[in-house]
Amino acid sequence: MSNTELHFKPITEQAAMLRGGELSPVELTAAYLDRIADLNGELGAYITVMGEQAMSQAQQAESEMQAGEDKGALHGIPVAIKDIIYTEGTLTSGGSKVLADFIPDEDSTIVRRLDAAGAVLLGKLNLSEFAIGGTIDHPFGTPRNPWNTATLRAGLAVARDSNGWRVTRQGVLPMCWSMDTVGPMTRTVADCALMLNAIAGRDALDSTSSDAPVPDYSATLDGGVSGLRIGLPTEMFEYEGSLRMCAIR
Repeated sequence: MSNTELHFKPITEQAAMLRGGELSPVELTAAYLDRIADLNGELGAYITVMGEQAMSQAQQAESEMQAGEDKGALHGIPVAIKDIIYTEGTLTSGGSKVLADFIPDEDSTIVRRLDAAGAVLLGKLNLSEFAIGGTIDHPFGTPRNPWNTATLRAGLAVARDSNGWRVTRQGVLPMCWSMDTVGPMTRTVADCALMLNAIAGRDALDSTSSDAPVPDYSATLDGGVSGLRIGLPTEMFEYEGSLRMCAIR
């Protein structure tokens, strides 16, 4: 299997390959790091690549799995986080020159939860300054869309928006403390559910985090969408005419 084929496989398939012995966490992580080395100069996706730490985490995950330990669906799976999320001993710039030398002395709760789930952290992703959407100011270089480098970025992994929900914001640089949220960005809905299972839940270090029980977000994925309703805050869309009508519908 080529590295390209491997990179496009969802977490669900990668996890099955790890558990079936077709692939090791070290092999998977090395493949991602090789791809980052090949493409990051052109795409500008990462501000910081944490290669040594990632390989160390992958080796630990491999040893744990060989010993029969299973931390769950993210065990040995490479992930990345936006550079607004604290990582102990590693630059957290918020995409701003103001914080170009900021090295946190602790991990965010989200990073600790991903670590507890056995995930492998590849690095810190590029973003607009302080993740203020709608801007094209990227002090660390403009990230490019991998499908068309003439256009701007497309995102994945763990990021932040400002609309408020149940994932802790401890150790996340705020834009609007009363509305910011953190959540996964993934290739598939099933992968999104697995990530959310790992990072959701009450955090004593964030008094605004929800204390509602965390459901298994994967449990209902095969039930279809019949009867579900989707709320759309139309005031957040600035499109006019036919595009706006399509969004409202």
